[in-house]
Amino acid sequence: MEQQRGLQEFPVLAADEIAFTASGRHIDPAAAIFVDGHLVAGEVRLRDSELVEISLSQRPDTGLHLLQLQNPQGLFSNEFLVTVVSQNRAELAATARMEDDPFQEHRMRRLLGTWVDEETGGDNLKLVYQWKLQDHVIEHTSADRERSSVALIVVDGRNRSVVQTGGDNHGVVHTGKWTAPQQNENHLQLEYTGADGESGELELRYRFASRDRMTLILSGTQIEIPLRRVQAKATPTK
Repeated sequence: MEQQRGLQEFPVLAADEIAFTASGRHIDPAAAIFVDGHLVAGEVRLRDSELVEISLSQRPDTGLHLLQLQNPQGLFSNEFLVTVVSQNRAELAATARMEDDPFQEHRMRRLLGTWVDEETGGDNLKLVYQWKLQDHVIEHTSADRERSSVALIVVDGRNRSVVQTGGDNHGVVHTGKWTAPQQNENHLQLEYTGADGESGELELRYRFASRDRMTLILSGTQIEIPLRRVQAKATPTK
């Protein structure tokens, strides 16, 4: 028997699955199944001349396993890896989508919309996050009683980090990096330079209490501003 050659994609067995497919040649439907060197109960079905479906009566423990087939009175196939995971297939698909979307990976999409401070309904602080270029560039505007700013948030393709750059009406420019170190928090680490050339650093933390409630925290200070979302998804700009 021959297993697939060249670049191989080893099967992943999700929590809601007991069967998977693999490629191979000269496999008998009556072939025995061995997992980690032990004969196990299962069934082999031939899909075509080079594709076989293997069903196991019992899922192996979570982790990596070596699987082999043996034709009746024949030789063993080469060993190949099977990965058994604890997530179901839908969860695996969701994880794959997240890994392919840095904005989702860093939990940036939950910021989209218009946020106002709880105390004054936006007179003291109003934040807007909206798509400038759908799925690629987020435009962020911020306005309080003394200052207004505009920034763009993008993905750095070199390392898949989410970065921000912008400026305000006082001539302060900044660059920053977004992270999501905790399930319910987004952090923005900023470096800024004023119109007078003075520079500094600032960390902003956005702590979510629910989908439409969060608190803006200025790290190293006693400042905490409760915010509520008044528009779930801001309209993309032209």
